[in-house]
This record gives sequence, C-alpha cells and structure tokens, in this order.
Amino acid sequence: MKKINLLIIGVILACNLITAQQTVNYNGWSYTTVVIGEQEWFTENLRSEKLNDGTDIPFINHETLWTTDTDAGMAQSPAWKLSNEEYLYDRPDEWGLLYNITVVLTEKICPTGWKVPSDSEWYELEALVDPTTLTETDDYRGEVIFSKLASTDGWYYGEDLFNGTDDYGFKALPNGRRATDKVKNMGYGDNDPRAYIWGADSCLRELKWSDTGIRRKTPTVGEGYAIRCMKDLTPPSSDATLSDLAVNSATITNFAAGTNSYTVALPKGTTNLPVVTYTTSDTKSTVVVTDATDLAGTEAERTTTVVVTAEDGTMVTYTIVFTVSTGIYSEQYEKLSIYPVPAGDEITISGTSNVSKLEIMDVTGKVLRQVEITGDDISINISEFSQGMYFLRTESQTLKFIKK
Repeated sequence: MKKINLLIIGVILACNLITAQQTVNYNGWSYTTVVIGEQEWFTENLRSEKLNDGTDIPFINHETLWTTDTDAGMAQSPAWKLSNEEYLYDRPDEWGLLYNITVVLTEKICPTGWKVPSDSEWYELEALVDPTTLTETDDYRGEVIFSKLASTDGWYYGEDLFNGTDDYGFKALPNGRRATDKVKNMGYGDNDPRAYIWGADSCLRELKWSDTGIRRKTPTVGEGYAIRCMKDLTPPSSDATLSDLAVNSATITNFAAGTNSYTVALPKGTTNLPVVTYTTSDTKSTVVVTDATDLAGTEAERTTTVVVTAEDGTMVTYTIVFTVSTGIYSEQYEKLSIYPVPAGDEITISGTSNVSKLEIMDVTGKVLRQVEITGDDISINISEFSQGMYFLRTESQTLKFIKK
C-alpha cells in the first residue's frame, strides 16, 4: 500500500461529516477541536504537564531514568518527554509531548469530560474516514486514511514532503516516539517520520509517511507516545431494563422487561438463599443486587432487589419476593391426587375442579410446563421428562411426584 500517485476521493462526503471547531482551554494551553461523525477530537497533540486533578507529571529527559525509574515507562510514576527539544521550542503548540503508559492508565490526563480514545473508538473513526480499514489485522489497513488524517505540513522524508490532505481537520503530525534510548521517527531530522498516538486500552495507532493506511500497534515496553483527547457525542442511553432475570439459573416465569415485581415460590424445605442473576438490555448500564436475607422472615427479608442504572442515570428497580411452600405431599393434598405413583410417561391429576392452572417444576424451582385446567380430572404427558423428582404447583398448594 505505498502512497504513490494516490487519488484522493470522497471530499464532499467528508465535509458532510465534519462540524465547526471549538476551543478548549486546559492547563495553560488552548486546543482546537473538530467533530467527526459522532466523535469530537482535539486537533492537536496534548502538551499538559499536569493531570486534570492538578498532579504534576515529572519530566524525564535521561535515557536511563526513563527506562529504570519508571519501570521501562510502563508502571511506576507517570512521566512525559519532549518530542524533539530543539524543534519543539520553535513550535511547541504543534508537536505536543510524549507520555508513558502510566499517564494513560491514570485516566486523568485529559480534561474533565474528555478521554484517551479506546480501541473501539479508534475503529469507529477509522471506519468513518476510510471503510477499507475494516479488516482484521494489526498491520497497516486502509487505502486513503493516512492522507485524510495527516497534516498538510511537517511530513518530511529527507528533503521531500509527504504531507496529507487532512480532509477532516485531524492534523496528525509525525510526532515520533520516545524509544528507550532516544526520540525517533520525528518529521524533522529523521528519515522515517511517523505519528504514534495512544489508545486507552494499552494499544496505539501509527501513521507512516510511506503507507496509505493506519496501524494498530501494541506499545513497546519503555516507549512514550503522543495523546489526542476525544469524547463520544452519542447521547447516553436511558435504557435501564433487564433482558433476563433468573433464579437459580432459571428465568423467572413470565419475565418481561417492563414488569418489575415478581413472586417466586420455592420448594418446601428450602433454606439456602436463591441465586439471582440477570442480563441488562444495554451493556453500558450498571446493576446493584441486594439479596434476600431470610426465607422464613418478613416480606422485606424475603425480597431480593435488582437496581439497574442506565448510562444517563435513569434507574429501574426489580423486586423478587420469595415464598417457601408449606404443603407438599406425595400422593394427595385435600381433594387433589396424582397417579400413578411412581409416574411413567403420563400423570393424571384428579380433584381439579377448583383449580384454574398448574405448573410442573424441577427440584431447582425451574418451571417446565404450564397447564390451563378446565375440568375435574386432567392427564399430562411427561414422556420427555428425565427420571427424578418433580413438583406440581397450583394457586394454593404444591405436590410432589416421582418420574420412573
């Protein structure tokens, strides 16, 4: 994918995806931004010497200290290094600083409300700018993304220029990287200019003068790279519902996302508190479960609550009140009876004239069958059931039977 005689297309489309810039003032510097699709990006590399809580970031300009005192730039204290001291003093507002991974992991290097882009957010930008980047490889991807993101100035290879067209106003510069021994790949005074920009989840992106694409790269231990702050402009989700709610791994009977209160009957003799699990409708929501404390206690003590908080703060509470059946008998209970005992492929229940429906459960409380009843006797095919113990539950009582 050498960038030779490359024809740049899609300028009109690009313009429709870009909105006006704003200025962000942060730790003594002013940064312009650009909105690309549903993301807003700094158009300049970060040059802050402090975290957003005011903590100073130490400057390390010695090769041994960079690789030892900061545990090869990967662990201990945050540290930054000037991109190219000699050239930076002439144009500090363009080149920015190079930071080790510890700075990134603080999650405090960008202004409040901004962040270091995640891997998925990088992919979102790449797909919008150049859909040909959508291949599963960490090698260079894309046919035009270098040109569309690279600055129109600064990309020198010897005496020749290999600047981009910067269609989106991203202004990627060949800031290079702080290697373990020196600064490399600068656009000035180096023969291999590249841009290295951090990602939040221990990854980065690389743009290279001699390639049309962009590369996803795992950081090299002990190196430092530039930072571009961004934020996602997609409105936060208000979905605080669950897509599933289960007791002891079995979805609650008649569960629905919009139904918030449930009563679950447990087999007679149950003393262990049931395990409640859930699945959120939106992966960005958070959940707090408060378990029941005593199955023989008050309703409050027998209630588990599941509080779901959406990305925008919307909250929905689900409650499960547990009851423990008290009338389980093997063959009969008042007028109801089950036969044959043990059962084969079919059971018959008699005395159901005052019963409208019943449920068959396994020993975990999972409902296997629901049956509407219209007469005094009913036969149910249970041929698909495995051998073992089962419970038959009506509105007022629960009976036990054995499948042979």
